[in-house]
Amino acid sequence: MARKLLCPAALLLALTLIFTGCSVKRVNNIPSSEQVSAFGDFKYYFGELNENEKRAYNAILRDIESFPEEIEIPELNNEELEKVWLAVMYDNPELIMLGRECMLVSRDRKFWFSCEYAMTKDEYEQKKAELQAKADELGAKIVKEASDFDKELLIHDAIIDSCRYTDSDKLVASSAYGVLVNGSASCEGYAKAAKLLLDKAGIENYVITGTAKREDGASEGHMWNVVFIDGQPYNLDLTWDDPIGEGVTQNKRYAYFNITDEEILKTHTFSDASACCTATENNYFVKLGRQFDGYNAETKTALSNMFGGHKSGDKLDIRFSSEDAYQSALDGLLKKEEIYRLLSIADAGKGGFSTTQINYIADDTHCVIEFILV
Repeated sequence: MARKLLCPAALLLALTLIFTGCSVKRVNNIPSSEQVSAFGDFKYYFGELNENEKRAYNAILRDIESFPEEIEIPELNNEELEKVWLAVMYDNPELIMLGRECMLVSRDRKFWFSCEYAMTKDEYEQKKAELQAKADELGAKIVKEASDFDKELLIHDAIIDSCRYTDSDKLVASSAYGVLVNGSASCEGYAKAAKLLLDKAGIENYVITGTAKREDGASEGHMWNVVFIDGQPYNLDLTWDDPIGEGVTQNKRYAYFNITDEEILKTHTFSDASACCTATENNYFVKLGRQFDGYNAETKTALSNMFGGHKSGDKLDIRFSSEDAYQSALDGLLKKEEIYRLLSIADAGKGGFSTTQINYIADDTHCVIEFILV
């Protein structure tokens, strides 16, 4: 008897098993029979499995890279098979050869797992080496950063700088290989590449699924990351920090860098319960001193100092902690044109940038203003 599980391209919509309430589980996340990983040993979804499912996960992970036709695993029902299959794929972004379908066959009182492969073994070995080389190249830079925050920031910037978004339904676009080697990927690829590099940097993290609301108001399946910095979880969405449709030279954004559940729920939904991200200390704007509680003389002085030393083409982004403060800043800086006095003070006659022109992007959803110097 065979039970077939189909995981279509909209795979990331299928996972409704992700969380078990508002708590952070940090035990029993390393598969006992797994070989030492080149990327990382924190396996969030493995930790969500029961003991029987973990044995199946271990058996699959132990043998899958040899491309067997079948792998003997414990008996699983359809729901358990789906949990194990998604856990293997979500925990291990380096397994770029996995397709979208798997099957469990019962024969002679034993149970055998088989799956679809997206490439041949030889193709996988070549692509795996290419992916490893790219990861090692970035890893050499990442390891030089002093803090996990700085390592995460480097990973964020490197992925966005080297990749462009595509909504292609090809499997390679949903992989870390698509991001790091091909330079073109979907949201699933962005999240998996981030996981792979964060794993390599020794930063605990996992991918998470849900929906995101497009500019036209429609929602679509989406994947992003939960990252642990200083022991606290944060939402990280590289796809939505990539300025899609604005030209490849457009500056990257940070509105979705280490944000709370409350903040991300303005545009996203979770497949199940949230990841319980409430900390703000390692949010991009808070960490770098670019968040303001109000618009006043102190704010203006700080902004003038921030502009100092920059040159034409540079970007400065700031965030306000409330809608009122944000609207006051828009009114003062842009409508009343107070920004030009601040630019004049910052430039101090050096001619590093224009003091009579400036480009900006106002993000009303997250109370962020991005200034691009002319």
